[in-house]
Amino acid sequence: MKSFTTLPPELYRSRPRAVRLSGPGRALAAVGLLLCLAAPALGIFLQRQVVVGRAESYALQQSGVATDAVVIRLTHDSKESKRATVYYQFAANGRPFEDHSKIPIAQWRTLRVGHALAVRYVPANPSVSVPEGVEPNVMPAALPYILSPLPLIIGVAFLLSLQYQRGLLSDGRAAIGVVKTVKTRRGQHGESIKTVRYEFPLLSGAVQAGSFQTHRSALEVGSSIAVVYDDERPRRSRPYPLSLVRLTESE
Repeated sequence: MKSFTTLPPELYRSRPRAVRLSGPGRALAAVGLLLCLAAPALGIFLQRQVVVGRAESYALQQSGVATDAVVIRLTHDSKESKRATVYYQFAANGRPFEDHSKIPIAQWRTLRVGHALAVRYVPANPSVSVPEGVEPNVMPAALPYILSPLPLIIGVAFLLSLQYQRGLLSDGRAAIGVVKTVKTRRGQHGESIKTVRYEFPLLSGAVQAGSFQTHRSALEVGSSIAVVYDDERPRRSRPYPLSLVRLTESE
């Protein structure tokens, strides 16, 4: 973040100013577009998983065959989890098959590598199996409709943030603001996050406040900064230069 005592010359250009995406802006635009395109594909994939899971569960119930498998591995990802994973091997149609399943932690604790484990499998497709007494893990039918819109929502949010900054830099009015407070806190991963609050004058003589967050070294209280803001909604403001867009070198 730069300190300005006077407005940079490029902000005196007549509006609308010519704007281009910065490097981070181009990267965010690419990610946003990819997320929007990925949403339908994710929905189709998840819906297929629901259909396949239901078909496998039905096949196990209707034509499943019982056999004894041998425990070959045991894993427990979290001490707080009520379920753990057992890996097992069994023979079917003259061939060995391996599979794994999450089972109740109480049952898991009774097992050891090399122990026998009763399982059921589908004769037509022995790769589909489950330990006896354990319900097949089938994805809830509503889950695709819950998860598939998420990439679209995130992608649209990215593109809207680009449009927001583009509109401010292209059509916004410029002013010199003053940093009023700088507060530091720790993020989830221990990183330092600084919240900078600033104020700037409007043409009416009123004073408008704004704020932003940064991981970089923040300006000191009392520093002067350049600000671009929306004439009609002055609460919409950003310190200059903006992170996602830049002014073109010439117009």
